Amino acid sequence: MRKSTAVLIAFLCILLILAASIWGIKAIDKNDSVWNASWSKEYAVSEGVATPSVCQTEFQVDKEGDYAISLSLIPEGYDEKKLPAASDLGFLTSVLLFDQDDNELYSTTTSAGLLDFTMTLSPGTYRIEYHPQTNVDAYEEFAKDYLCGAYAVKSWANALREDFGALQKNGSWVMRYEMRIAPSGTSLVIATSAIAGLLISICLTVVFLALITKGKKMQSPKYDERQELERGRGFKYAFFFLLIYFLLLIVAFDVTDTVTPDYCALIGLGIITGIAIYVVYCIWHEAYFALNQKTIPVMILFGFIGLFNLGIAIGSYVNGVMIRNGRFGVNILNLYCALLFLAVFVATLLKKFADSHGKSASGEDDDDEE
Repeated sequence: MRKSTAVLIAFLCILLILAASIWGIKAIDKNDSVWNASWSKEYAVSEGVATPSVCQTEFQVDKEGDYAISLSLIPEGYDEKKLPAASDLGFLTSVLLFDQDDNELYSTTTSAGLLDFTMTLSPGTYRIEYHPQTNVDAYEEFAKDYLCGAYAVKSWANALREDFGALQKNGSWVMRYEMRIAPSGTSLVIATSAIAGLLISICLTVVFLALITKGKKMQSPKYDERQELERGRGFKYAFFFLLIYFLLLIVAFDVTDTVTPDYCALIGLGIITGIAIYVVYCIWHEAYFALNQKTIPVMILFGFIGLFNLGIAIGSYVNGVMIRNGRFGVNILNLYCALLFLAVFVATLLKKFADSHGKSASGEDDDDEE
């Protein structure tokens, strides 16, 4: 394939991907409405009693489906990057979700933070209540009715007894609330953007390789028999690593129940590590680069991609997007990609250094024999 043809096809693909992504996102926004709300409420605590005793809001669902519900309750003067400890507040908050028939659908207790969960909802009006909790005795009575029932209420309340003991009993606090209710399918916007970014990166890679190719045609990579054998071994090692890794995840999730289910972060880590095992093995056994392929342009490209993703990862972390409510988000994949490409870049440099050192040592041995 000629360079001009490759560049033209790559740019056309970029335009088509962008058009499809914009169309897909608009289609999602057109068919699925999003419910947003934000407000503030001042609470006064005196002698262990909070006023008002409840804050509530409602939202409407027009059609049945799975909905992603995001709630934020953060005291004034704080943000989601640095949340206050229980000792900085005069109360904890119990959050409850009810349907139009007053059936309780969700409940939890927290001091402050972000709550994200997905739930199947039918058409109707729903109500979210925020109940300030100022002392453990009243909390036990509340928990019997709304949280965990009489059987588990003791252990539940005892687990939070230390937090209740640290509360400042008297004072006033302003709590800022935010609520976002949207069909869970709107996550397709993020998925579409991520896939579009990946495909555009591939197209830009084609453009880059086409521009640095000196010949008129882009040649297919050629590997000898030894390289093909080593590449097969690299695949085998990566495959068995992934097999063992995911088996351990199954055990961790379903047997020991000690791993926080950050599925995106954990699965992405396994995939990226498997790729790194294959690529680094092939590089070290001189089987990654083809016989007719120059390594320096590819190293430059890998270094650039690694630094680019590292910059995105740092920005996500600084802006509080990478870690939300104590859990990693999809943006952790940028950090994984950065580490992968930088690892490949470093492995290639080390291999070149080892080869040059070996050649120089071999040359010195030949001189000594003479």
